[in-house]
Amino acid sequence: MRGLAVDGFGGAWYLCTVSLGGKRSHIDVICTDFVEDDGQPVVDRVDKSRMRPLPPQGPGLAVSVYAVGSQVDVLNNDCWWEAVLLGVEGDEALVKINSARPGLRGE
Repeated sequence: MRGLAVDGFGGAWYLCTVSLGGKRSHIDVICTDFVEDDGQPVVDRVDKSRMRPLPPQGPGLAVSVYAVGSQVDVLNNDCWWEAVLLGVEGDEALVKINSARPGLRGE
């Protein structure tokens, strides 16, 4: 689910499980990586436009297949962030995260 700027995760995508199909444009989700003060997972009703599937994962997706300047998704602080690939050295990547969250860096 895509985070909102007001919750400190603007521009991030975080893992949720669909718990119930709601009205036409909304669904209920459980955000397992984020908890309420009582320790229970965050449950929210969100617009379907804020949902997308997980990015591809697996051993066959080496960073070396991407060209400098490519748009990529980066897992950082339990969220997926949209980023630009700035450089590659071996299996390491330097990226610039496109974020509404000041001071967030991805390396």
